[in-house]
Amino acid sequence: MYALLEYSDRDALTGLLNRKSLDDAFYSAVLEELDGVTGNIVVSAKLQGLDQDRRHRVPANYWLGSACIDDFGAINDAHGHLIAEEVLLLVGRVMSNTFRTYDRIYRFGGDHFGVLMHCPDEALVLAAFERFRTNVEKFNFPQVGKVTVSCGFTSVLADDSPSSALEKTERAVDFAQRSGRNRACSHLGLVRRGFFGGAPQVAAVELF
Repeated sequence: MYALLEYSDRDALTGLLNRKSLDDAFYSAVLEELDGVTGNIVVSAKLQGLDQDRRHRVPANYWLGSACIDDFGAINDAHGHLIAEEVLLLVGRVMSNTFRTYDRIYRFGGDHFGVLMHCPDEALVLAAFERFRTNVEKFNFPQVGKVTVSCGFTSVLADDSPSSALEKTERAVDFAQRSGRNRACSHLGLVRRGFFGGAPQVAAVELF
């Protein structure tokens, strides 16, 4: 039974977790984050007398990221379906070798990959996606050569759903691809720079 459940949560091609398996892990992360935020607010209010606005500036600890292969359709058209599938498989392996063993790595479908990770600092999350992007760029894909990826990530907030958080990561990926591809973008950073409307009440550094 455990083997069947494990199999149902995995992508058949890459062996990574699939979209269905994201929901439980995501809501567990949100609940844990919400509990942490509530606890931090109470402690901060008692010990430091923080005002209402500052109480909400609690850095998020969970992050959801997306990565898409640049010009994947052109790779499929030029080299065929089997080679395109090999590219997907190899990108998944690069991803598994780049991120930490306890980060949850997904293939959501097509050339869309994802990561759910716990990290206290936005800059460290960006650095992780930059490492992944660089590792893909350096990898020699048989019969294809150079392949690049565009990445986007966002913090997991207490009122997020898997779909709403994924939408934010996809908007960041779309921005990265429209801005020249082969780059990693923070959705929070783009919001702070005025690309997607008003900035959320989350403390973080200025990053793309």
